[in-house]
Amino acid sequence: MEEYDDLATGPTKDGSINLSHNTWKTLPPELSNFSTTLLHLEMSNNQLTSIPESIGALILLQTLDVSLNQIETIDGAIGKASDCVGSIWQRIALKPYPRKLATAFCW
Repeated sequence: MEEYDDLATGPTKDGSINLSHNTWKTLPPELSNFSTTLLHLEMSNNQLTSIPESIGALILLQTLDVSLNQIETIDGAIGKASDCVGSIWQRIALKPYPRKLATAFCW
C-alpha cells in the first residue's frame, strides 16, 4: 500500500513525515516508532475523523497539519507533546474545526 511506503523511511532530516493526500482514516500506529524523532506531521487531505490518544506518544511533535479532514474529536493526550509550552495548538492546522474538542493541558 502506497501510504505505508511513506512510513517505511521514517522522518526526514528535519523530523518531518508527510502522509497528506492519501486515504488514512486513523493515525497509523507505526507513527509511535518515531516518538523520539518526529517533529512535524503532515496528515492533511485524508479521511481522519479524530485525533486519538496515541498522539500523546509523539512526545517531540511540534507541528501537526490535519486540515481538510473530517475531524470531530481530538483526544486530550495531544497536550503531552513536549513542545506544548510553545503551544502545539498555535501550530495545528485544523480546518474545518471540530464540534467537540477535548481539553488538552500541557503537562
